[in-house]
Amino acid sequence: WLLARLTFVLDDFAVALIHGNKIKDKSLHGNKIQDGSINASKIQDKTITNNDIADNANIHGNKLKDKSVHGNKIQDGSISASKLAPGLLDGKIQINGMKSVANVKVINSDYTVTNSDAGVVLEIQVSEDINITLPQNLTKVMILEVNNLSDYNVTFLGQNTDLESFQNQNILSKKFGTVKLRYRGNNKWFLSGNLN
Repeated sequence: WLLARLTFVLDDFAVALIHGNKIKDKSLHGNKIQDGSINASKIQDKTITNNDIADNANIHGNKLKDKSVHGNKIQDGSISASKLAPGLLDGKIQINGMKSVANVKVINSDYTVTNSDAGVVLEIQVSEDINITLPQNLTKVMILEVNNLSDYNVTFLGQNTDLESFQNQNILSKKFGTVKLRYRGNNKWFLSGNLN
């Protein structure tokens, strides 16, 4: 009789809904939940808040049903970059159509692009013509932008690399002109913008 009763109780528990107000603060961690056993349809909307989840809870992206967690279910600021695995949201999220503000590096003389220039705006402020060298063997694909705030020419030169541009143009000569540089890998650079 006892075994039959225990089986009946366990069956009832298996189908029971688990709501935020039935969970002791931080007592339920990722390693206590069988993978896939708790999904969005078993959680009442907004009953589990940030302070109900321990900072070290093992909840990964692959345990969430696609689109089951929306912005209005997350307390503002409760999920920071330090709580996300690297690359987890790469290319998968847009915040109100806004893009991060790029870093600006002021260039006063001849310059050679480096890996750290990925996503950077090179702002040209010179008193004579200069060269910007696009080198070989960079370790990652990247895009950067060049803004000319001077009255002098900026010439893009390849260092054992192929420069690809419309009609092979490689000089930014116009004040307030802009050129975008994209390193495609395999020592190939693509140039577009106010070139001549």
